[in-house]
Amino acid sequence: MDKPLPLHFSDDQLTQIFRAAAPLNPAERVAFLEDLAAAMRQANHNGAPGDGWLYRLIRETQRRHFDPPLDTYEAPRGPRGPRKQQGR
Repeated sequence: MDKPLPLHFSDDQLTQIFRAAAPLNPAERVAFLEDLAAAMRQANHNGAPGDGWLYRLIRETQRRHFDPPLDTYEAPRGPRGPRKQQGR
């Protein structure tokens, strides 16, 4: 079986890949990068990938691995309870 040709990325493209991996759970980062590499091989892109092509691939792959945190935000409270908005 032929080895796939290596892809060449610009510094900006590598930065985008690593930024997309940063918010992921550490256990998911490796799986994300492996899935991204598999998607790139499957696309069989010749030469250096374009920014738009890579961005779309990153977005689609990241969505499969991102598990958003629970929303635990509560409105700011003052010493006597919730703050009231001015004019009401």
